[in-house]
Amino acid sequence: GPLRVTSETLALELRFEDGRMRLWDPATREYLLEHQDEHDGRMRERAGRMRERAGRLEELDKRLEERAGRLEERDKRIAAEQRARDLETRLADLGERLRRKP
Repeated sequence: GPLRVTSETLALELRFEDGRMRLWDPATREYLLEHQDEHDGRMRERAGRMRERAGRLEELDKRLEERAGRLEERDKRIAAEQRARDLETRLADLGERLRRKP
């Protein structure tokens, strides 16, 4: 088994195994994380947050595109309604002119 040295002050075991020195916590029965383990964990968490943000951005982009489409349709409808009002006004003017002609 591994070579073990117990630290009463730290309440940890210093273990040498597989060419590595690691700290073992007998209370939790787990190794303490090494610097690289902590770094990797932080990077995984960060990558997860970035994926989450990217997903939210994609959803917002989709919603903006949908809204832009609805606004475009509304603008087309408003323009068509304005053209129809313009034509009604022109027809009314023409009708008035025809009524005035002898």
